[in-house]
Amino acid sequence: MRAIKLIVAVMIFHGCSDHKDLSEKQIKKYKSKVIENNDRSAYILLGEYYYNQDNYSELLSYSLIMSYKHNDKEMIHNVYMDLLSIFTNKKFCTTQDFKLLSDNQKKIALFFLNDGAKQDQIGCINELEKLYRNGWGVEKNIIKADSLKKHLDRF
Repeated sequence: MRAIKLIVAVMIFHGCSDHKDLSEKQIKKYKSKVIENNDRSAYILLGEYYYNQDNYSELLSYSLIMSYKHNDKEMIHNVYMDLLSIFTNKKFCTTQDFKLLSDNQKKIALFFLNDGAKQDQIGCINELEKLYRNGWGVEKNIIKADSLKKHLDRF
């Protein structure tokens, strides 16, 4: 059993490390696939590459393309998370990190969360529910949080 766990861990580490060293040709190919074909696999590979380089702003542009050019509502939450990483300079953010944003940054982030919520994007609705329930960076609003929670429970 320990041998299997070790093999799996090595495979995961090796798989993750491969994406750190993409060639310019590979990056260009993946970018093109995202832009032209709404290719989620290419988007994920770009995401791993840019996150390993702490280059969230580069990934943001492709999250926006996936969300708005290709009308992929699931990616709107990624836009929000990319913005949160850019604004906080943190690789992995939580809902509570929203309260670290400036007022202008909050307005931008809320625009995308609300847009995703209007399109029934579960991640965006969940984030908004937590923000309003706890008052993290927004005025605490239990009624709005309960409404969002009720909306989530329908999924």
